[in-house]
Amino acid sequence: MSPSVFEIVTYTVADIDQAQQGRARAHEALKSYPGFRGWTPFTAVEGEAVFIDLVEWDTLENARAAQDAFLTDPATEAFRAAFGKTIVMKHAVV
Repeated sequence: MSPSVFEIVTYTVADIDQAQQGRARAHEALKSYPGFRGWTPFTAVEGEAVFIDLVEWDTLENARAAQDAFLTDPATEAFRAAFGKTIVMKHAVV
């Protein structure tokens, strides 16, 4: 298996409950995207409503294609609507 590409996204949400529900639906959608290997969701325990998602892809190309598809996929709409501000979004390899 080739090395994984990790997408690390840290962002705020306006409504934690709405975001959690949308996040679950988005996770189901992303499972069908080419190159998807896994998703580990994190929620901050202190301060503002901050989420961190660690998404694993097989290639950088598939990660970028998924990012584009995510922005227009009806299955991710509720999740996108819950977003506040993106703090950081980066791709990294191990």
